[in-house]
Amino acid sequence: MAAYCTNCAATLDPGVKFCASCGTPTEATPPSRAAAVPATVHEPSTAVSAGNRYPALRIVAILLKVTAAVWVIIGVVGLIAAMSAGSDLPSGLGGMSGFYGFLVLLSCLYFAVMSWAGAELLQVFMDIEDNTRRAMVK
Repeated sequence: MAAYCTNCAATLDPGVKFCASCGTPTEATPPSRAAAVPATVHEPSTAVSAGNRYPALRIVAILLKVTAAVWVIIGVVGLIAAMSAGSDLPSGLGGMSGFYGFLVLLSCLYFAVMSWAGAELLQVFMDIEDNTRRAMVK
C-alpha cells in the first residue's frame, strides 16, 4: 500500500525519511490506510499551494481574458466604423451599415464571452485539482 506525505499528499517511496516533494520528515510506512490519514487537517505548504501550481495554465487563462477584452474593443470600434461609413454610402446602402455594425459587435461579443469562459474553465479545473490535493491530506 502506498504512503502519502502528510504535508503535500505526494506519494512516498517505502523507507524514505523525507518527502521528495516538500522535504517534510516522514514516519515509517504505516501498515494500514487508517493510520496513514492524519487526525488533523494540514494545509499544503506554500510550495504546493494553488498560486504556485501550473504557471503556464495561469498565463493561458490571463491571455484568454486579455483576448476577451480585445474582442470587445474590436467590436465597439467596428460598430463605430460601420456607423460612420454609412454616411459616405449611397442613400440606399447607408441604412444597412448600422445593421452590419451591430452584427460585427454581436459576433465580437460572442468571441469575447467564449474566451472569458475558457479562462474561467481553466481556473475551475485548477481549483478542482487543488481541492482534491487538500482532501487527500485530510
